[in-house]
Amino acid sequence: MLTIWKYRLDKTDSQQIPEGAQFLSAQMQGDVLCLWMLVDTAKPLETRVFNVVGTGYEIYHAKESLKFLGTVQSDGRMLVFHVFEIIKGEL
Repeated sequence: MLTIWKYRLDKTDSQQIPEGAQFLSAQMQGDVLCLWMLVDTAKPLETRVFNVVGTGYEIYHAKESLKFLGTVQSDGRMLVFHVFEIIKGEL
């Protein structure tokens, strides 16, 4: 079944997500940074790793190992976060 799932994120977070899931959006929901993914629930789960970096903070992965997903502004806190997926095999 094709559906949309939400995943809560921390600084570096691994998630069990159905294979081939497509990233749709990264946004704040209240005080929580979330990802929304289009998933096929019939697919087996795989581990995917995401990294959240604040503006001005060091990124600890090689540029080639990161896939940029989006930038998210925190409501009322003047914080800006940048969401990356760490490419498999580059951990």
